[in-house]
Amino acid sequence: MKPLLRLMALAVLFLASCSPSSGTANQTKISPRVVDDVGQEALPLALAYQVGDGAWNLLTEGNDGYGFYLPPGEKRYGVAALCPVFGGESGWGVGVIVQASSDETAAPLLTCPDYPIASVSISGQASVSAVTGARSALLAAGVSSRSRLATDYTYQYSLPKGGERDVVLLAYSVNSIIQHPDELLAGRIFRGLDARGDVQADLSLDDNDGVVQRQVQAFALPGGWSGGSFWVGLVSRGGVFKRGLLGEGDESGGVYRGIPNAAAGDYYLVSAHTSNETNGVRYTVKTDRYLPAADAGAVEVSLPQPLPADYSFDTSQPPYTFALSYPGEDLAAYRLYLDGVNDGPRWLVLATARWLRGRTNYTLPDFGGVPGFENLQRAFSGVRSWRVCALIGDQGLGALLAGPVYRGLPYSVPAALDLKQTCASSTSR
Repeated sequence: MKPLLRLMALAVLFLASCSPSSGTANQTKISPRVVDDVGQEALPLALAYQVGDGAWNLLTEGNDGYGFYLPPGEKRYGVAALCPVFGGESGWGVGVIVQASSDETAAPLLTCPDYPIASVSISGQASVSAVTGARSALLAAGVSSRSRLATDYTYQYSLPKGGERDVVLLAYSVNSIIQHPDELLAGRIFRGLDARGDVQADLSLDDNDGVVQRQVQAFALPGGWSGGSFWVGLVSRGGVFKRGLLGEGDESGGVYRGIPNAAAGDYYLVSAHTSNETNGVRYTVKTDRYLPAADAGAVEVSLPQPLPADYSFDTSQPPYTFALSYPGEDLAAYRLYLDGVNDGPRWLVLATARWLRGRTNYTLPDFGGVPGFENLQRAFSGVRSWRVCALIGDQGLGALLAGPVYRGLPYSVPAALDLKQTCASSTSR
């Protein structure tokens, strides 16, 4: 797949002039990278860049990768990747845009969603029969997992390519491949697997791997709202990312189950959320907490306040403009999503507060004249769905700017963080 993508990308780049490739000592170099969901290099069909509020231009690859320079006194910039799509979807692509300040990062990472993850094979024997009451098992690797209605079995699975990867084996009390965190008995993170090539590893659990129950405290919902929920997942230092693996519940609180050998660099991801619909617009508030797993105990979460209940978005014709209506002074960024009709193109935008500088609306950029992007822009014949999210507080911003993002969440984190968002969205019926 990759040789074909490289030829397509080179064909686009051949049509454009080169971007700035050298600068003076008092200029700031911006060095974007494009990755897949788990942080491995991805090959975009094209890249574009913007200085300040200026026009967008094609960004070509130099000897040391992609880069461009900001003139003295300028800190604001934009970068955009045209990502390919796979799996029978429309061939128009996905436009991923980051607009930020060099004070936030000079090395922004753009994640191409659903890009094929380079992987190796892992195989061996898996056994949970030594866990009292175990009747089924689950193996998790990377962002995927597979359940088995067995306690001793031969397995073969895929593992994201690279060094020092993890896999997780779990044992459940239920005689089914539909497993719930309440039925989780034991688990272990198997570490340090050299995934530069195929891996052979025998995995087993016993009663010493029994999970430990911990509490998620009750949390308040916005006034007049109901139906809050939470889930608890695992983000291991060796690349296992699995939502809802360890706990689920509602706003009254509940329990999650800790993995006994969790250590430094592993995190429990606690996601609490609720939503309410008014006049065809769904308002959602959510908090995603990454807790160091080695010493995690009872968890408290709090939800942000919703956006004003009169949010509207004009989908009738381009240019498409989002109202930026979060009233608080703790705004870190906006995340904007736009899906086209008939399996059309998608736009994913992260614009930081430092780039926005108090703007009250955001118009999707004009990529007219930028090879590759202009085709994506012309193909956008109507809006199927849209979403606008205000990211509150800057604690999670660095992870979104400088790390890979899987399904809207940081795939890897350097430290504990709280990611709070308040959103409005709508889908055409």
